[in-house]
Amino acid sequence: MSDLLKPDDLRKIADDLDMAKAKKMMEHLKTEEAERDKIKEAFNSREIHAQVKERVNAAIRRAAEQGNTDAQFNLGGMYFKGQGVKQDLTLAYMWVTLAAAKGDAEAIKNRGLMAAQMTPAQLAEAQRLAREWKPTSPR
Repeated sequence: MSDLLKPDDLRKIADDLDMAKAKKMMEHLKTEEAERDKIKEAFNSREIHAQVKERVNAAIRRAAEQGNTDAQFNLGGMYFKGQGVKQDLTLAYMWVTLAAAKGDAEAIKNRGLMAAQMTPAQLAEAQRLAREWKPTSPR
């Protein structure tokens, strides 16, 4: 009778199999994530044609002007970093403030970081622009 498996032994075997499946799934997910990171890095490191950049920037601007929260946050980041547009902390803060007003957590966090780099006059102007801003209708 000692050759028969006890219920606890069966549970341990099942747990070991479940653990092995879980480990295999985690390894698979890590591999997929690493592959996505490589693709993203390769894409981001490529030089994008100037006309493509202009069209993308124009699309982001249109979406932001129409009230799209993600586009407002992204346009604010572009102005803050000077990516695709001339760096302008006042406009950066205005756009991020509009996104923050809609509850975007990243915008709320980044707005404080931006404000720390601005003069009181820039900050006041950005706040005025955000208060007066009105969305455009889709074209």
